[in-house]
Amino acid sequence: MEQIILEMFTKLREQLVAAGVIDNVLFIDGTKILANANKYSFVWRKNTLRFSELNKAKAVALLEGIKAS
Repeated sequence: MEQIILEMFTKLREQLVAAGVIDNVLFIDGTKILANANKYSFVWRKNTLRFSELNKAKAVALLEGIKAS
């Protein structure tokens, strides 16, 4: 089951990249990422990388939860 889910995520990402919906750029200078961003807010690159790691951890936790079900 875990292998199937991992393959699904991988294939979905590949399809999104092929369609041009996403790319390999994780950080673009000046991009406002947080939903409550305004013209006086900005996101430091270091925070973007940290949030990326947190999102990966959440995805792993989600997969573990699915696996446990």
